[in-house]
Amino acid sequence: MDHLLADVSHQESTDGTKAMLSAMVVLKEKGEPGAGFYRLAREEFGRKGDNVTIWGEEMKLLAHDFRQC
Repeated sequence: MDHLLADVSHQESTDGTKAMLSAMVVLKEKGEPGAGFYRLAREEFGRKGDNVTIWGEEMKLLAHDFRQC
């Protein structure tokens, strides 16, 4: 599943400036993304901060990038 979610994020943001769509996929048990999301965010998208900060910022970017005008 990690590879599929990474592919979705890369297709939507080829240069890493848009929100990672994979931020919306959460583990049922934890209610937050899995370790693969955070690894992708840091290593391939250059996101900084702890897990809560990274996820929160991605959710804000998603709201901004996809809000209806």
